[in-house]
Amino acid sequence: MLAECKAVVEIVEAKTFADSARDEASRKAAAGKSMTANEDRDGWIYRRCCAMLKYPAIAARLRKKKKWEPIDGTNGIKAAASRYAKRHGLPPIPGRQPGRPAR
Repeated sequence: MLAECKAVVEIVEAKTFADSARDEASRKAAAGKSMTANEDRDGWIYRRCCAMLKYPAIAARLRKKKKWEPIDGTNGIKAAASRYAKRHGLPPIPGRQPGRPAR
């Protein structure tokens, strides 16, 4: 799953701002939903989650970016990344640590 997520990150990062507004509008129409105002922020968070950055570190870096609405806490970071993945049909964010070992 981690390899899939890394591949998705590479694809998403390869996409540039050269996409026209027409492409954005067609994606909205295809999805049947309007994109959120924080779409860029959520994509940025998703890529950081796939890169396995710690959630508090992502939140701290996000606070430094004044152009986006801040998110505090692990649950908010996870929710934003999950929403982005679901909207774009991407794999879910990877789990962080394996569960407790069996006895």
